[in-house]
Amino acid sequence: MTVLLPARTSGPSWTRWRRELSACLGGWRIVRLTWPIIEVEITALRAGAPDINGFRFDCTGYPQEPPTARPWLPATGAPLPPCA
Repeated sequence: MTVLLPARTSGPSWTRWRRELSACLGGWRIVRLTWPIIEVEITALRAGAPDINGFRFDCTGYPQEPPTARPWLPATGAPLPPCA
């Protein structure tokens, strides 16, 4: 696989490039999209971390308002329980 880096290593084009590369390499995927709710799974790269982390993004009001996100369990469709 040949990867061409963008000319700059910061800013919107760099962010988009990193996001697209991550998706191509299997780093994340959209599990469910029912606008304005988006559920994603992200592959953990750190040793000892869970294999996959889920997040639920609420994009209500976007683009005027920034999205919010919380840890999510896509398998159960429920929020990650708080730490005890």
